[in-house]
Amino acid sequence: MSYSQIVARAWPDAAIKSRLGAEPQAVFAVDGIDAPADMSVTELEDTTETTHIVLPAAWQTSGELSNDALARIAGGAGIGTCY
Repeated sequence: MSYSQIVARAWPDAAIKSRLGAEPQAVFAVDGIDAPADMSVTELEDTTETTHIVLPAAWQTSGELSNDALARIAGGAGIGTCY
């Protein structure tokens, strides 16, 4: 399951949408997305009056990525939301 699929399921389903706001890591886990326990996940919803712009974290420039970082990128964690 991808982030965009979770978003698509949350739009019409108030229970998923509410749970995504309250405990996003648990929703990700149910859908097979493993967010690290120390990662903060925040749900924001755009409205007709407000749009949020998400800037991804800066890439490390010190050399090679760790195995954990490579696994998170390969799994889609930290890549931003795709619509």
